[in-house]
Amino acid sequence: SSDAVANVGSVGKADMVIVQVGVNDAKHGVPIATIRKNIETVIEKLKANGAAVLVVSHPAANVCDVASSQGAPCVMWGGLPGPAYHVPGDPQNHFNAAGLHVMAERMLPALEKLLGQKH
Repeated sequence: SSDAVANVGSVGKADMVIVQVGVNDAKHGVPIATIRKNIETVIEKLKANGAAVLVVSHPAANVCDVASSQGAPCVMWGGLPGPAYHVPGDPQNHFNAAGLHVMAERMLPALEKLLGQKH
């Protein structure tokens, strides 16, 4: 999330930005208070530049309440049990096409709502 804060200024004019946060922070032991402050800063800067923001949060660093307090919808990443949704043998447990499809379906309603608000 510190990289997101450092790079948020490089985002040009955008109608909508999807910010995924928490996975790497959780793996590296970043304190949840730091993650929460960072995502708050990122949302504030993106919205100040006119972008609608969708936050995709990881359960190990759940920032959905922070996103909500900033008027940004939040979708939880993960929670897909079983090998049918993961790359076989991947020690990082990344999603395969089926897992990514489920995640896209989770995000779609929030994206459609944001697009409706922007136009």
